[in-house]
Amino acid sequence: MRYLSISEVLELHERLISSSGGSTGIRDLGAVGHAAMETFLILNGAVFDCSVNKQERVMLDLVAGIMDRAEFTDWVKHTTE
Repeated sequence: MRYLSISEVLELHERLISSSGGSTGIRDLGAVGHAAMETFLILNGAVFDCSVNKQERVMLDLVAGIMDRAEFTDWVKHTTE
């Protein structure tokens, strides 16, 4: 299993900010989420089998507390191939 180091996650964050805009810096190290998760999955041979819109909706539901950690974990397991 290949995990991302904190320096890789921070570099990914910097690249995303430079390509798509947004505030520089890290507000919350525990919240550098979707891009790091998707990179982790790809590095380990899995990809999401759902639309970007669905992924965005799930991430927003997670942040809003509509979806809890167990539901999110189950969703990831069932939407990756």
